[in-house]
Amino acid sequence: MDLREVLLEKRSDILSMWSNMIMDQYPPDAAVFYKTEKDRFLNPLGYIVNEGLESIYDWLLGEGKNEDFRYATDRIMRVMAVQDISPSKAISLVFMLKKILKEAVKGDSTKGILDEELNGLYEKIDEIALVLFDMYMGCREDIHRIRMGEMRKQNHRMMKNIDVLNKRKGL
Repeated sequence: MDLREVLLEKRSDILSMWSNMIMDQYPPDAAVFYKTEKDRFLNPLGYIVNEGLESIYDWLLGEGKNEDFRYATDRIMRVMAVQDISPSKAISLVFMLKKILKEAVKGDSTKGILDEELNGLYEKIDEIALVLFDMYMGCREDIHRIRMGEMRKQNHRMMKNIDVLNKRKGL
């Protein structure tokens, strides 16, 4: 059995462990909610993360489409950027997968072959981390641009109000 077959067989367990590791980074009460609430409207974070992890995992194993992968990773990074999570914490979600994969294949009979294939998968995960970092930083730049635009609008309104008040006072 090759690595891909092993990882496809253990897909649901790996995704569950991966999701739990990510949710455990939140405060305990929030983590419990994110792990248990399945309604996508009551728990958009949990829904986006779980859906995204599935797409990333499938793409890693050659089962998913590039568009689905890009869409899923973009959504996860947007959520984390809006939550003001640090870049290292946001990107760590893909490095968690390395640890999980190592555990998942522990004890499989064709160890040498699996290790070699696993190293190839680790390289792909490292590449994903770089893509995620760029996405995250792009989202943070968008947020900064929006905030600056709002500040300019507020400043403009304030200056307009000052002009109106000055005209009323005859200045």
